[in-house]
Amino acid sequence: MNKLRQGLRNPLTPFVVFGLLTLVWHLGLVIVDADEIFYGSILGQQSLVKFLIEHYQTWSSRTVIETLFCVFSTLPRWVWRLADSAVVLGLALALGRLLRGQNAPDSRENWLLAFLLWLYPWWYLSTAGWVVTTLNYLWPLAGLCLGFLALDGWGGRWGIAAAILGMVCAVNMEQTMVLAILLLACWGGWRVFHKLPLPRLFFAEAALALAGLAYMLACPGSAMRTENEIVSYYKDFGMQSFLSKVEAGVSGALGEMFLDRNLLYALFLMILAAVVWQVSRNWLYRAAALVPLAVELSLGLLFRHYKDLVPALRDAVAAARGVGTVHVSNCNQLTAWIPFLLLCGCFALVCGCAYIALGHTPEAFAALAVLLSGFATRAAIGFTPAAAVSGERTGFLFAIAAAVCGVLVGRRLRLEKLWQKVLAAVILLPLLSVQFISLWEI
Repeated sequence: MNKLRQGLRNPLTPFVVFGLLTLVWHLGLVIVDADEIFYGSILGQQSLVKFLIEHYQTWSSRTVIETLFCVFSTLPRWVWRLADSAVVLGLALALGRLLRGQNAPDSRENWLLAFLLWLYPWWYLSTAGWVVTTLNYLWPLAGLCLGFLALDGWGGRWGIAAAILGMVCAVNMEQTMVLAILLLACWGGWRVFHKLPLPRLFFAEAALALAGLAYMLACPGSAMRTENEIVSYYKDFGMQSFLSKVEAGVSGALGEMFLDRNLLYALFLMILAAVVWQVSRNWLYRAAALVPLAVELSLGLLFRHYKDLVPALRDAVAAARGVGTVHVSNCNQLTAWIPFLLLCGCFALVCGCAYIALGHTPEAFAALAVLLSGFATRAAIGFTPAAAVSGERTGFLFAIAAAVCGVLVGRRLRLEKLWQKVLAAVILLPLLSVQFISLWEI
């Protein structure tokens, strides 16, 4: 029993368990090709360089990402299964190292990170094909983490080389590029405010992020792709006002947090409420912490069991999860904005409760910077016609940001009494089991 306890308290044990589970469900996946069919045929028809040049002119600025598309869509699928398992585990290890900073490894914190990452609905990254979708969303985020690890002093020269390669991949995907710019601005601003020097690597990574932005804006294919998506998926996009696009993006992002059956967000909001109840004796703050959780449980996790009893609420939730409840015919009606305002109010409570839980500390700044930056990457989708078709996969960065925020808040959670430990186990074990069954069945 003592050896078991020592093993569970080893800081690497959570990542070993998470890595093994990740490998198991990768090896068991039934892969049905989607976009891989197109990219897998490229190398047999023309040179890769010619294809990338033509695609930049007619479709996309994701030159680096599409190189990976073509290569991995051609290789046997077992190569992707192993490589993607390694990237998922690498992302967990990188996040754990970044969250730890200069502190000693903490097994409890690593377990919480592993739990939160495990509860992400990974099947969202199969909506355009497992290979292409993971390469487009997961791998650039892992590259961005390499960039910040090097800024934190990890890896020496090899770490810097890995950071540069990772950032090149990260800034070639629009959402990750936005996240990189926002987080670098927050990191650099924090150091300037506290009169700390900025390393040369910071300027190199910032230059790469801005170069990625310029490369995207200069892409002639982006405009053609936008027009194609408008015709194919969202014919009313050109008639949407600026505020309507804001509402669509924000509602889409917050709908994933409060109106979806997403176990990661459910656990995050539970942790947030529990910590606020522990650190504050103010009953107003305690009540405020329960509101987002109550909304997520009633309109997200459990909503499918009674949604047909309230058709009006069902339709409003479906609209908010799609392209918003505001459109051309009702944008002047106050009632059309009610779901948007309620979602914004819940998110404001989440941010406020995170600040209450962490206090006026560097951790609070980091948690809010990461959470709001992740939110911005998803909300920006409202300004593209992809809002009508991209679906849940575009919320991947926001979900991982919530997981990071959850770990930072979870540091303050104290499970000292037996009933607290039993309650935590009663909540966690069913969630983890349901997630394992769900991943095993896909």
